[in-house]
Amino acid sequence: MRYRDIAKTYLKSAEKELSTGDDSRLKFAALELRMTLEALTYERAQLYKKELTEKQIKIWQPRKLLTTLIDIDPFVDSSPTISFGIEGEDGSPPEEMKLLGKETVISLKDIKNYYDRLSSYLHTPTIEQGMLKENSSPQRIRYRCEEIVSIMKDVVSSPIFNVDLRDKASLNCYECGSEIVRTIPPSSNELQVKCLQENCLASYIVKKLPDRQAHWEPMYDELPCSNPNCDEKQLTWKREFALGVNWNCKKCRGHNRVSLGITFEPVSSES
Repeated sequence: MRYRDIAKTYLKSAEKELSTGDDSRLKFAALELRMTLEALTYERAQLYKKELTEKQIKIWQPRKLLTTLIDIDPFVDSSPTISFGIEGEDGSPPEEMKLLGKETVISLKDIKNYYDRLSSYLHTPTIEQGMLKENSSPQRIRYRCEEIVSIMKDVVSSPIFNVDLRDKASLNCYECGSEIVRTIPPSSNELQVKCLQENCLASYIVKKLPDRQAHWEPMYDELPCSNPNCDEKQLTWKREFALGVNWNCKKCRGHNRVSLGITFEPVSSES
């Protein structure tokens, strides 16, 4: 979906409601602005959909969704300034940089400051809100809505948007074959990654290499066959290792199971 276009439509409707000067239309302006915040958060999340689980991609609450995205990329709600230039023949930095523009994005702070507040305008005031009349007065609501309109206008009118300059690593999972994509934060040289497919237990360590390359190292455990006369080992994902895990040895055909055990040690005669 083209969430940016949807957000522009909501924002235009909110401005129209505010322009009437009718206080009874303020709740409709608040609803349109709330939906504007949702649309812009969903637009941001589309850049990360390959890094979200099936459960996470269903999150509809902007604060919860943006917090999830920040766990993936700490800079997701930062507004970057983009410039470019031609590097020297020896690979030295450009002598001159040309400004492309600044992308203004919705921040977690914006969501925290305004989304729940807008929601409160759409419900009957609580007893506490009724006692604090200045917080729910039409003048106060109009002021807040106009404040949010100003912020949203900066976002939807950004000369550049959806800029994605992240260092990403990808791999087709060794276990299930699905594509795994992960962002490597600038401050990290490696990170632990797990396959997002619901029934897949594969996990990896991703190590950053020069020239924006990455090395994927599967996180296996080698479990020895419990038959003392067999030297076969079973490769098992670390996430899979738990009580009850069992397998048939490929070499001796015996059955192995991970379980708790008790050992007995006789008391020494000197004790």
